Amino acid sequence: MSVFEMVSLIVAIGCGTQVVCKFLDVAKAAVSKGSKKQGQEELLKELRALRGEISQVRSQNNDVVLNLDTTVQRLEHRLDHLESRAHLPASSSSEQEQLLIQRR
Repeated sequence: MSVFEMVSLIVAIGCGTQVVCKFLDVAKAAVSKGSKKQGQEELLKELRALRGEISQVRSQNNDVVLNLDTTVQRLEHRLDHLESRAHLPASSSSEQEQLLIQRR
């Protein structure tokens, strides 16, 4: 094998190696780009699911607040009713006492 043939063979091997490396880089970029798209789609899917869950939690929170408010209003009404019932006999007994004092 002559020197010219060896140099030609080395150059051919170098060029072939560069072509294969470039092809692998392009293939790797295409695969990673596809993976990124798939990853982004999965991320968007998860974000949509989280938004749905947050909406559901907000709705439940509003329901709980409304139920609590209703319960507090009922308790206030009951307390007012009990207080008014407690004051009626006291006022009627004091009226009876006043009537007794006036008769004497």
